[in-house]
Amino acid sequence: MTKPPGEPADDYEVGRGKPPKGSYFPKGKSGNPGGRPKGSGKAPARTPFDVLFEITTIIEQNGRSREVTAEEALEQKLLQMAFDGKATAIRRILKMIGEREAARAALAPPANRVRVRYASHDPDNANAALVFLEIADHTTNDGCERLKLHAWAVQAALDRRRRKLPAKDLSVVKSHTLNPELVRWPEGRDE
Repeated sequence: MTKPPGEPADDYEVGRGKPPKGSYFPKGKSGNPGGRPKGSGKAPARTPFDVLFEITTIIEQNGRSREVTAEEALEQKLLQMAFDGKATAIRRILKMIGEREAARAALAPPANRVRVRYASHDPDNANAALVFLEIADHTTNDGCERLKLHAWAVQAALDRRRRKLPAKDLSVVKSHTLNPELVRWPEGRDE
């Protein structure tokens, strides 16, 4: 005698992880024939910041009110704090600028290769370049025209320097600097 469908065979024990044979899906037939509905896939994860940045607020800038996103308002506040001299805000702004420049460089088309031709050494070319780049200016002293470095360029060079500057070299640099009083000279090295 055959058993009706859904009844376990004599040698098959129904239990945990062993459902009755009759409740199995027939071979070749899906348990979800319609499949997953379109658009019901995993939605992108939203963070509280996503919700925050969708909010708009009104700020007053240069005597005018305008509506901005919360993200832009926070950036404006960070920029104002940087202008006020807050070190952490300055670091964050510089980091944002670096990230922006890196992103722009990644999107920029590759630069054309440029062939550089070197001319023979001419001291006038170097002097002209320093003046053109506003690193130095011509000055007249005792009827003699000289090239003197701007204070910011001297300061940048001193800040980069790891070794101490000998006193005689320091006096030479001072004599060839425009407005040497604007430079923070290394301590203990003044004449």
